[in-house]
Amino acid sequence: MQEIKRELLIVEGDSAANAVRQYATHHQTVLALQGKPINALKATHAQVLANEFLCAILDRLDDREAEANRVKPHHPFEQVALLMDPDPDGVHCGLLILWFFYRYLRSWLDEGRLLQIVAPRLEVFDVERNRSHFAYTQKGADSIADQIRAKHGEVVLQVRKVRGLAAMPSDVLQKQCVSQDTRRQIVLNAEDAEKGWMQGPDPIR
Repeated sequence: MQEIKRELLIVEGDSAANAVRQYATHHQTVLALQGKPINALKATHAQVLANEFLCAILDRLDDREAEANRVKPHHPFEQVALLMDPDPDGVHCGLLILWFFYRYLRSWLDEGRLLQIVAPRLEVFDVERNRSHFAYTQKGADSIADQIRAKHGEVVLQVRKVRGLAAMPSDVLQKQCVSQDTRRQIVLNAEDAEKGWMQGPDPIR
């Protein structure tokens, strides 16, 4: 079991955030993203400061005042994790937040403290048993389907895209998206921001 870190968990949408809060530990604080944030690389400083969501992040994480006064940062977080819906809008939101960190909170990238949680993208539904299995990639979904058929013979399976975090079963959301021990995650860095990295079906660096 890895060391549990104090974490700001940025989640796309109120519905997903409310679902995540049910399973977040006392080490995790959930901040809901409403709509897409502005592009901090193109926006003026005044526009960024006028954005309520981005200001909420700055209020929680900006260490510059503490550093200038040679005191310890006041925020309680050791890392920030982005949990977006596994769809194109979620990918875009994650990229916009990454760019914001690149411009305003660069130290979090340089120190490896900004994470992208990899949420399952595909659901393999066993119609006869009314049971769902979740995969990160098409290859993973195919493997799950092969395992089910190897065990139960030719059965009716439906492979469909995950509609969003709020639609996931509670055990999947907790184990594969919220728990620091069992979820998949990628450490983001400045190079990712410079390349305009966006997490696709198969995250590859």
